[in-house]
Amino acid sequence: MQTLLVQYKLFAKRILLLFAIYSLLRLFFFISNHSYFSTLSVADFLLAVLAGLRFDLVAIVISNILFIALSLLPFRFFFSKWYQAVLATLYYLINTVAILINAIDCAYYKFILKRSTADLLSLIALGNDTANNIGSMAATFWYVPLILIICIIIMIMVYKRIRVPYKLPHESVTIKFITQRIIVFALSGGIIVIAFRGGLQYKPLGILAAAQYASPQNAPLVLNSAFTIIKTAYKDELVTYNYFDESQCETYFNALHHYQSSQPFQNKNVVKIGRAHV
Repeated sequence: MQTLLVQYKLFAKRILLLFAIYSLLRLFFFISNHSYFSTLSVADFLLAVLAGLRFDLVAIVISNILFIALSLLPFRFFFSKWYQAVLATLYYLINTVAILINAIDCAYYKFILKRSTADLLSLIALGNDTANNIGSMAATFWYVPLILIICIIIMIMVYKRIRVPYKLPHESVTIKFITQRIIVFALSGGIIVIAFRGGLQYKPLGILAAAQYASPQNAPLVLNSAFTIIKTAYKDELVTYNYFDESQCETYFNALHHYQSSQPFQNKNVVKIGRAHV
């Protein structure tokens, strides 16, 4: 049971580190866009930070689900150096992407006035604009790479300070030993499912739930960009229904009109817009 407690303490510290980073990113987001939250009081800001932990939990669990599953496996090889190296690499890669998304929104929010959704990924992948302009964008919005670097350094430095004891007391593999680990693993799985959904409510936690904790203007402070992108990914697009083919539609209404005139065509581009007075 001692080794299991050590394992879960390590896991808890690593997850708490992510909560701290997400809260730091929320602070950076507020500082970068403070003019859009001019009516926000100190109490409202603290409420947004506290309420945001719930949305952070969902984003952390969903994005780190593989890391969580590997961290909770009830086997002694968890404490081996090679396994810890795998976990660290996975942790850094996944959460660097999450940090990058939140850092980008510190600047991108000014243009869309909302947290980024999955459309951002499509925009980045569209053409070569992003690759061609990434240098100028980084120079213009210099604080975005700065935020990214600060958070990544904090993540790596603190993660490394969470020491893993490679020398553990010997525990005999008995029926009690196996039973304890199975029960704890099953309970942990249930808690992770609840966290994945964002609570025990009927529907999983969604973006609109942020309105329960803040006004529509301040709701972006409650949310985080990783959460909004995850929640809008793989959404069903509107289906286009074609009840008639184009030739059949033209028999009912043809939008293209040809006007017969004896006057020669004059290449003028003048439009007169009048206003009706009632």
